[in-house]
Amino acid sequence: MSAIICNRGLSYVVGVLLVLGVTLGAVVVFNQVLGFQAGVLTSLQALDVRRLGESLVPVEGVIGKSGPSTTYVHLVVYNNGLIPTCLLEARVLETTLSFNKPTCTSDNPLVNPREYGIVNFCDIGCPSITPKEYVVIARTLHNKIVTFRVVFR
Repeated sequence: MSAIICNRGLSYVVGVLLVLGVTLGAVVVFNQVLGFQAGVLTSLQALDVRRLGESLVPVEGVIGKSGPSTTYVHLVVYNNGLIPTCLLEARVLETTLSFNKPTCTSDNPLVNPREYGIVNFCDIGCPSITPKEYVVIARTLHNKIVTFRVVFR
């Protein structure tokens, strides 16, 4: 009879140890997954910090003449963000006007926070554009895609 009690006691201890081992293993796996997810979120937030600091706001589109037959088209923007930025690409929908620069340069300068800047779509021999409201799609220095409506006058 004592052998049966001993086996029951032994199987009880083994069962408790098994449950504790599985529970401990589950806790370790959960902590590893949670730590990995926290690391991923932290790195994604670090990447988005600069993008969130960008905020170019269109002021107006300018259509003008600098000579008897020379037309120019400019977009005046205001940097309402926290970091200097510029537009690398822009396209005025319903027209053939587009702008594409690989980096911010002297003819496409950085716009500092709380300052205005000018994006030159075209300086010489521009296609004709009717003064009205257009949709402009653009990409900023830190790959933020923006879409806004601009009145070209």
